[in-house]
Amino acid sequence: MMATDHWPWTSQLFWRPKLQGWAGKFFYRLANRAVKGVGYGVITQVGQVDGQRVPLLKRIIRVKRSEMSEADLKADILRQASTYLDEKEVWIHDAGVGLADVQTANIAWYVIRQAVNVTGRRNYLPPAKDRGRPAQYGEKVRPLPRERLEHLIAATSPDVSTQFQFQGRTIQVQGWQELVRADQKVADATQTFTIWTFSDPLYKKPMVLGTNLAASAETVFLLYLDRWPVEQPPLVAKQMLGLHRQSVFAPVSVLRLPELALLVANILTYLAAVLPAMPTGFWDRQPKRTSGRLRRVLARAVFPNEYLLLTDFEKSSRLRPICPREF
Repeated sequence: MMATDHWPWTSQLFWRPKLQGWAGKFFYRLANRAVKGVGYGVITQVGQVDGQRVPLLKRIIRVKRSEMSEADLKADILRQASTYLDEKEVWIHDAGVGLADVQTANIAWYVIRQAVNVTGRRNYLPPAKDRGRPAQYGEKVRPLPRERLEHLIAATSPDVSTQFQFQGRTIQVQGWQELVRADQKVADATQTFTIWTFSDPLYKKPMVLGTNLAASAETVFLLYLDRWPVEQPPLVAKQMLGLHRQSVFAPVSVLRLPELALLVANILTYLAAVLPAMPTGFWDRQPKRTSGRLRRVLARAVFPNEYLLLTDFEKSSRLRPICPREF
């Protein structure tokens, strides 16, 4: 099967350390620990506009209660995603979600990042021994070697070894097919998957991906790399629109403001892709179509005084125009 579309997703935290009455905690990279904040699941569909990869927001999944943890939010995201994905759409995610999670949620097709010490098992029994209890688990498969207690544990020989060219570099690939999870016994009804390792000369450690797609290693590699546009709406919402700081405290506003910011960020990203490149200043001699440049242009624009309004709508003298940077 070849996938025709893919849905990357990410979990996002809006840091609110002093928010009263909020107990939910999520991992925050800058603090390197779980901190108080409002978490969201962002699901996008990646497309292309005039040669530029652009995300399209499909779902914004909010926490259902103030004490909801990151693990609960991820489980809720997976449950909802399984109902929205079509039969030819692929679920893509970075590290943080395991094979057991996507299989429990019945995700039809997936490509997910795996840990370098991930293991699997063959879905057939090893040769029977003369003595001892009959085996119930298949032989363990270890894609990469590792050290434990100063002992080197060798990697399992791959089923497939190949390579392909990417941006002028040779990517070495190894694959192990028809595997089951390390905690599963041999069974015909067990969901199987493939582990691919990609050794890129630019990086010291190989990248490990797990998937159940019957596709080439290069296709799986490119699908995973195409997940990065999902990070664009949260980046624009926090850094470009200023939602890394919030001053709302009403329970409804605490949830709605980040959702509105993500929506506006997606619109800003799309507009920047379809409009001509706008330089920030005279020094910007080779401008690109980015949301940051468009926001700076809009921040200098004058709020229009002539526009169509309803007959019963009056302009208040107490309100002042709000530029995108103050959003």
